[in-house]
Amino acid sequence: MEAKILNGMLQVDITPENANADPSKPADGGSHLACRVETVAAWMELLGLDDPALAVHAMIQARDPGVIDPATGRNAWTSAYEQVERDELADRQQTRMAALHPVLTASGALSPDGREETRRLLGLDAMPVMEDADGRLADTLAGVADRIAATRDRFRRRSIDYLTDRRR
Repeated sequence: MEAKILNGMLQVDITPENANADPSKPADGGSHLACRVETVAAWMELLGLDDPALAVHAMIQARDPGVIDPATGRNAWTSAYEQVERDELADRQQTRMAALHPVLTASGALSPDGREETRRLLGLDAMPVMEDADGRLADTLAGVADRIAATRDRFRRRSIDYLTDRRR
């Protein structure tokens, strides 16, 4: 896998062995992933990953099912966003607002961790944990590690800014 960063954009050439298992996607070595570096930070936070290279591998492997519940508009990402909000509210000791995020599902079962649910819905629950992500990709991302960490922190803080802005 070849990777480079140009003007804040991560560009990855995907080799066939790293290509999505989805047969509708090309796996001929000519596949590419291009995204802003900030996108890697968001995926890390939403999926609960600590390694930017694993987030990129998740981007390559994910199969988004689209809208899951047309009545509510819920999609694979909804539970992860709710989990980020719940965690940030708990960190800010906003227990009353954190309690607004339901802990039980409609059937009365305990809600799963939102990130775990998102990984499952994206087909990433069986994604192998790679101890050594692709070295070239990891080296490329190491050059922007501080930027990714700052963006991830900002992403998480902004996840509930709309709630705290209403209280002022």
